[in-house]
Amino acid sequence: MSDIVLDQELFNLPEWLGLLPEPAFVADENGILLIANQQFFEILQIEHKNISGLPLTMLFREEAVKKILSADCDKPVELISVLLLKGDSAPRVRCKAKRIRHHGEKSLYLVLIQPDQIVESPEDDLPGYQKLLGSIPFGMVLVDSRDYIIDINASFVKMFGYTADQIIGKHVNDFIVPPELYHEATNLSKEVISGIQKGHETVRMDADGRRIHVAITAMPIQLSNGETLAFALYQDISDRKNIEAKLAEQEQELNRMVNWLPGMVYRCYFDENYTMIFVSDGALRVTGYEAQSFLKDTIYYNDLIYPECRQMVKEEWREGIEQNKIVEIQYRIIAADGSVRWVWERGRGLRNPQGELLFLEGYIEDVTGLREAQDKIKMERDLLQALMDNMPDTIYFKDRESRFIRVNKAQAAVLGLNDSSQAIGFTDHDFFDQSHAGNAFKDEQRLMETGIPVINKQEHILTSEGWKWFSATKVPLRDPMGAITGLVGISRDITDVKQMEAVLLEKEAGLLKSNQEKDKLFSVIAHDLRSPFNSFLLLTEILAGEGYDYGPEELAKLASTLHHTAKGVAELLENLLSWAGIQRQTMKVTSEFFRLDEIVRKNLEHYQTQIAEKNIRIDLQLKDKLMLQSDPAMLSVVLRNIFSNAMKFTPQNGTVSVRTKLVDNGIAIEVEDSGIGMPAEMLKKLFDVQLKGRKGTAGEPSSGLGMILVKEFTQQLKGSIHVESEEGKGTLVRIQLPLILKSAV
Repeated sequence: MSDIVLDQELFNLPEWLGLLPEPAFVADENGILLIANQQFFEILQIEHKNISGLPLTMLFREEAVKKILSADCDKPVELISVLLLKGDSAPRVRCKAKRIRHHGEKSLYLVLIQPDQIVESPEDDLPGYQKLLGSIPFGMVLVDSRDYIIDINASFVKMFGYTADQIIGKHVNDFIVPPELYHEATNLSKEVISGIQKGHETVRMDADGRRIHVAITAMPIQLSNGETLAFALYQDISDRKNIEAKLAEQEQELNRMVNWLPGMVYRCYFDENYTMIFVSDGALRVTGYEAQSFLKDTIYYNDLIYPECRQMVKEEWREGIEQNKIVEIQYRIIAADGSVRWVWERGRGLRNPQGELLFLEGYIEDVTGLREAQDKIKMERDLLQALMDNMPDTIYFKDRESRFIRVNKAQAAVLGLNDSSQAIGFTDHDFFDQSHAGNAFKDEQRLMETGIPVINKQEHILTSEGWKWFSATKVPLRDPMGAITGLVGISRDITDVKQMEAVLLEKEAGLLKSNQEKDKLFSVIAHDLRSPFNSFLLLTEILAGEGYDYGPEELAKLASTLHHTAKGVAELLENLLSWAGIQRQTMKVTSEFFRLDEIVRKNLEHYQTQIAEKNIRIDLQLKDKLMLQSDPAMLSVVLRNIFSNAMKFTPQNGTVSVRTKLVDNGIAIEVEDSGIGMPAEMLKKLFDVQLKGRKGTAGEPSSGLGMILVKEFTQQLKGSIHVESEEGKGTLVRIQLPLILKSAV
C-alpha cells in the first residue's frame, strides 16, 4: 500500500486518490462506496464515474465486504475476491484494505486493488449477477432502457408484494409508483439510462396500496454488447421517516414550550463573550434583542451584563463548572432600551464522555419586578424590625405549634439571648419554667382553635433577669383565606407597676391602721381622759364650795384620790405623746452607753406607791454592771409600760419578777407577774389597736396603748418582744435587744 499522507477532510479525497497508481476507492463503515479514482473505473470498464452510494456487496462477495470493514488503522487486511461488476466476466482481484480515519463517530476505509493480480473469472455474467441478487438485503430491480423489468430479487418481492411472474417484463412505474409521483419516477429512469447515477428518497406503493418511504440508489450498467440497463436498490426507510416525523413534531412542541416561557433558553460557549449556539425567542422579552442578534454575533451576551456584575457572574460559572454543580445567580443587565434589569439565571455546564466542557446551557428570566417587590418587602421588614426593636414592650410572632418565628430585641433579652434570630424555631419550654410554659402553650393553642384573643393577662414569670410581672396580649394571625396560621403577642413589663401597687397597698394598710389608731386616740381622749377630769372637777368643786366640813382623814383620802387620778392622766398623756411622735415620725432614736440594771431600778421606782398599796413582792435578778449601747429614753418608755401592766394586773400580795441576762448577740429583759393573765383570744390581739383596755385588779384604768408602744419602740431599738400568758396564772414579757445599736441616729 502506498505511503501517502492522507488529508482528514472528505472533500480532499478525489485529489489524493488521483495520485495513487493503483485502482482505489473509499467506503464508509456501512459498506457504501463513497468515491473512487480513474484507475478503478478503467478496471471495471465503466464509463460513468459517479457511483457514490453503491453498496460494496455489488462489487464484492459478502464475506469479502466483511473482511474489508474489519481493517484497522494499524492492521490492514489483504483479500482475494471476485469483482462482480467487471463487464463480461467476474475476475478475481487481490485487494488491500485499511481504516484511514475516524470522522466523528464514523470510520472510512481505503481499498487498493492490485492491477497485476486481476484474473478473468470462468463464470459468465448470469451466475455472478444471480449471486448478487440473492446476497443483498435491499429490494433490487434491473430494468431496460424503456423501464421494463428484467429481474427482481426476493427482497423486492417481499417489500412490494409482487411476485416475479406478476411484474417481470412489465413497466416498473405502473406497479410501484403512486400516480402523483409518476412524472418524477419517469424522469429518474431517463437520467439513469442516460448515464447518471442517482440517490433519491421518495415514496413508493406496494401491491396493497400502502405507501412506503424508500431510499433509491440507481445507477447505469453498460453491458458488453453496448446496451445500457438501469440497476436500482430500494431500501425501506419508513421506520426512519416515522422517527424523523416524531422527532420533528417533538422538536416543534419543544420549541413552542421554550418560546412560551417568559425567559430565554440558551446554549453557549464558555468564552469571554458567552457566544450563543442557541437562543429562544424569549431573548426579546428578557433583553430587548431578537434571538438572531445573538446567533449572528450582532450582540454578545457578556456586553449586556452590568459592568459591576461581570466578574461575579464569571466566578460563579467557573466555580459551578469546577464543582460540576448547577449555577443559580441573580445579577443586572443593560437592556436594548438602556434600562437596567435584574435577571435570574440557572444553568449548568455540559461535557463530552471524556469530561471535556462543551458548552453552557440554561435559562434566564427577567425578575426586575420580583426584585423590586423583594426590596420593598425587605425595606418594610427592616422598618418593622426597627420599630419592634425600639419599643420597650416585648413583641413576638409564633406559628401553629407555638414556635417563635420572629421576636424583637426586648423579647430576646427576656429570653436571655444576644440575637433575636437565636429564638427562631424554639418554644417557651426552652426558656421558661415548665409551669409557665405549659400554661402559655394551653392559652395559645386555645386561641388558635377558637380565635378568641388573650387580652392583658398578668403573668409572673422567672426570666433571665429574675422574676418579673408582664401584661400579655395575644391575637391570632390569619392567612388571606381567614385560616389561623399563628399568633402575635405583645407583653409589657409591669414589674414597676406591681411594685408600686404593693407600695400603695402597704400605704393603704398603713393609712387604715393610722386611721384606726386615730379613732383609738379619739376614743381614749373621749373616755379615758373624760373620767379623771370629771373626778377632778367634782373634787375641786367640793373643795371650792362654801361650808364643807372635812376632817384630816377625809382630806387625806381626797388628796390620795386626786394623786392617783393625776398619775393615771399623766401616764396616759405620756403614752399619747409617745404614740403621736411615732405616727408623726418625729421621734429620733439616739444611742449611748449605760448600765442596764440602773435604768431598770430607776423606772421601777415610779411604781413604789402601787407596790406598797398592793403589797407586791419585787424579785430582782439583775446582772450587775451589764453595759448596753441603746436609747435609754425609749427603753424607759418600754420598761414603764411593762412595769405598769405588771403592777396593774397583779393582785394583793402578788409577785413581780424582773430578770436581765446575756443571750446570743444581745441581752434579754424578762418581766413576769403572778397576776390575772390573759385568755388566748386576748393574747392574739395584744398588739392590735382595736383591743380595748381593761381595768386592773384595783380598778386601775387602762387605755390599751401601752403594749402597742412597747412593740413599736422595741422594733425601733432593733429588738424583739415575746409574750406568754395564761388566764389566772400570770404573764411573762420578754424583750431581747442588741448590745450595741449600730444603726442609731
